[in-house]
Amino acid sequence: MGRAPLDLATPPLAGFAAGLPLRLRTELEDDAGFLMELHRAMQGEEMIRAGFGPVFTRLFLDYQFMLQCDYYRANYKGAGFFVIEKEEERLGRIYIHPSRSDYRLVDIGFMPQWRNRGFGGCLISALQSHAAGRGAKVSLHVDPENRAARLYARLGFVVVDRDSPHWRMEWQA
Repeated sequence: MGRAPLDLATPPLAGFAAGLPLRLRTELEDDAGFLMELHRAMQGEEMIRAGFGPVFTRLFLDYQFMLQCDYYRANYKGAGFFVIEKEEERLGRIYIHPSRSDYRLVDIGFMPQWRNRGFGGCLISALQSHAAGRGAKVSLHVDPENRAARLYARLGFVVVDRDSPHWRMEWQA
C-alpha cells in the first residue's frame, strides 16, 4: 500500500464526485484491514456457494487480495485509489485509472450493508459526466454473471469485447 497519495486538487480526477452525498479520499495504510474485509465480503459468498469451506475461503481471499493490490499498483500507475465514505464511515472503494481519452473504472465495491442504495450508480454517473466534459469515454471489465453488468447497461455502457471471461464495456457521451 505504500504509494504517493493522489492530489485530488489537480486534474484529471479533481472534483469528479463533488456535490455527492459521499466523500472520496485516497487510500491510506490504515485502510488495509478495511480493504481486506471488503474484498472478503465482495468475493466470499461466491466461494462459499461453490462449496469451499470458510477457512480455505478466508486464506485464499486474503492471498488473492494481496496479489490484486500488487497487480493494481503495478498496472494502473497514476490511478485514483479511493475509499468511499459517508459521514466518516467507510462504505467501499472505487479505483479509477484516468488517461486522456479513457477513464477506466478498475474496481468498485461496497460492504454488503451499503449495497443496493444507489451509491455505485451515483458515483459512476458522476464519473461519466466528468469524462464527458473532457471528451473521454469510461471503460470497465465485468463478469457477465455479476449483477453490476445490468447496472452498467442501464447507465449506457455497451459490451465491446466478449472474448475473455470478463466483458469489456464502454460508455461514450
